[in-house]
Amino acid sequence: MTAVSNKNWKSDWNTLEGLHLKKITHIQHWEIMTKIVDQMRADFLLAPFQPTKGMYLTVNDIHLKPITGIKVGLVGSRHFAVS
Repeated sequence: MTAVSNKNWKSDWNTLEGLHLKKITHIQHWEIMTKIVDQMRADFLLAPFQPTKGMYLTVNDIHLKPITGIKVGLVGSRHFAVS
């Protein structure tokens, strides 16, 4: 399979590299990543499950659905600064 992500998202990128995919494409902007998957130029991207029926992700009229039976645990950790 092929994936799209951003090299600056270290945890995501390291996780994808560990999956030994056919190809991982670096894209800077989230909206463009969703377009690439929608246009079938990549098979998937990493995104959190959505609190919607079917867990579909919608970005600018693009509707992406989870791959049935597949969950990916991220390598490393994510940190958020909260004020």
